[in-house]
Amino acid sequence: MVDTAHVNSLLRAAARLEPEELIFSLSSDFIGDYPVVDLPCFHRATSIQLGLFAVIRVPAGVEFPALETLYLACSIDALDSGLRVLHLSSTELNGDHLRVNSASLLELVVGSRWTRSVNVVAPVLKQLTMSLTASKISVVSVLAPLVEKVSWKCCYMNGCITFGLWLLEQVTLQTAERQGQLPMLHIRAHCVRPLNLLQALSK
Repeated sequence: MVDTAHVNSLLRAAARLEPEELIFSLSSDFIGDYPVVDLPCFHRATSIQLGLFAVIRVPAGVEFPALETLYLACSIDALDSGLRVLHLSSTELNGDHLRVNSASLLELVVGSRWTRSVNVVAPVLKQLTMSLTASKISVVSVLAPLVEKVSWKCCYMNGCITFGLWLLEQVTLQTAERQGQLPMLHIRAHCVRPLNLLQALSK
């Protein structure tokens, strides 16, 4: 079993090697408590991939001047250092609220994950891919005026959104793959009380 001190020590040792690419993964089977890890400076890294059952903090003054692509399978407090590509896996990010605010991000990919709110501000974003599972949605806000390619899938659980007798199950939005094609919007719902609906239609 390893703790916060062990993980931090290993990351600092990796930072001293000044890698151009960092892939760091540690199974939850080897971590006792939910550690809070301080990410050190990786001055030359253009790509960082973190797979940790942990919360990643970026201390004040820590910068990543060459970083372009970040893959996360863990929580992180805040990081925006000229990122162009951000991949978030199914694990938690800031609890059950998804927040991304980046002036440089060109591509955002969010893997299947639970969430209650979505807030994305990315003024130069070109590609957005989201797969979400929601039990209660409070806010969905995406500000990306230049986005060209969108793939959005949200599955709703526990009857969090209803329209009269209808319960929303899934919403899928897909932009056209080729020029001349129309974008696709697919909504799937089912009737909460089908017998009552049939009786109403028969009258």
